[in-house]
Amino acid sequence: VSQSRYQTADMTTITRQQNADERKASFLFYEGKAEEALNIYEQRGAIQTHAHRPTVLEMLAKDYANDSATLSKKVAICATNADAYTLNESIRQRLKIAKQLDTKATSATIENHEGQQVEVMKGDRLLFKKNDKQTGIKNNETATVLEVKTTQNGPRVLVKMDSGKRQEIDANEYKHIRHAYAQTTHIS
Repeated sequence: VSQSRYQTADMTTITRQQNADERKASFLFYEGKAEEALNIYEQRGAIQTHAHRPTVLEMLAKDYANDSATLSKKVAICATNADAYTLNESIRQRLKIAKQLDTKATSATIENHEGQQVEVMKGDRLLFKKNDKQTGIKNNETATVLEVKTTQNGPRVLVKMDSGKRQEIDANEYKHIRHAYAQTTHIS
């Protein structure tokens, strides 16, 4: 495509980052100088590195659980599905201890489409991994569990989608779920 046929624009002013260092880092990212940009954040203590991956995941889970933002307003970003699974489990354990999940309400363990056992309880954050025309669920949509019901036909989960819509999920019919505390960079 010829640039002479289409107008182009270059970023010259950054208004989102109010801090001068953050603005400089944004320009460096724009210029393809990611290492220099990341060094700015690392010098400010905004990036922590560690040679032992499991330690980093535990640090992230601890930071997530200790953050005061509501669960629907935060997410831990990681590189792989395996990291997301590990983080989700670790974060959930911390949230249970902190009583941010209702461990006294009815819960259910659902085998998802990947063969993983996903424990679901009131307060949990869920990530839906497949479009479903019947329910209107969209791939990568997230929700908060309001209630778990056990029936003769298996568990049913009432959720409040982040869009505000309430939806009841038949866990025998829709199995494309994961916890949504941690997600990969591909989803976020």
